[in-house]
Amino acid sequence: MSWVLEIAAKGHAGLAAQSHDWFQRDALHSLLPLPGILHADIYLPTAGGADPFVVPAAGPLIAAIVHVRTEGDLRTAIASVAFERWLAQRPAGLTLTATPMSGNAYAVDGPRAELRRTAYRYVVRYHGSREAAASFADHYERTHPPLLAKLPRIRAIECYRPLGALRAPHCEPADYLIGNEVEFDSAEDFNAAMISPARVALRADFDALPRVFRGHTHFAMRRERHHALS
Repeated sequence: MSWVLEIAAKGHAGLAAQSHDWFQRDALHSLLPLPGILHADIYLPTAGGADPFVVPAAGPLIAAIVHVRTEGDLRTAIASVAFERWLAQRPAGLTLTATPMSGNAYAVDGPRAELRRTAYRYVVRYHGSREAAASFADHYERTHPPLLAKLPRIRAIECYRPLGALRAPHCEPADYLIGNEVEFDSAEDFNAAMISPARVALRADFDALPRVFRGHTHFAMRRERHHALS
């Protein structure tokens, strides 16, 4: 199990440049030196992918998933003065969520690629009430990752569960039931997976999910990994 903090920034398209500057300039400088931080993944919107089963949706302007060693380190990070100061410097008009989560990685059927700094990620989030999160996540993780593993050219699978009892004191969490991410080498590999029989099986599994979610989002992002400062 891993421990992470997802920070997502939303707003109108005109704020994209400001939000990117703020994350890239200040987030890594503020967060990576904190105790227990392993690395931070910056997520930027990317194009070129097509999922025939999903209507395209606008994702965040930019997001970060900060990976820490322990739950205690996660608590320390979200309560830190550095995190509070960074949040206070957000561009006007930007909406933020800060969601503490636990994570599980799942094996893929094909060979796993060497870890790369930049990768293509399909980011999925299910939204709903906190009361439904645990049972929905249990069902989802029982059935969905084994099917995801069969997608051709898939490189990684991760599921994230919100930690309902833990929240950042200066920023609201997102209303997630579960988060899921799959990784590919490129948009071309992703597109090949989306027209495979394995994708059809995933759609059938989606249709069988308990209908307790208010909505779901699927969007492509480019992940850039930054390691903690030594």
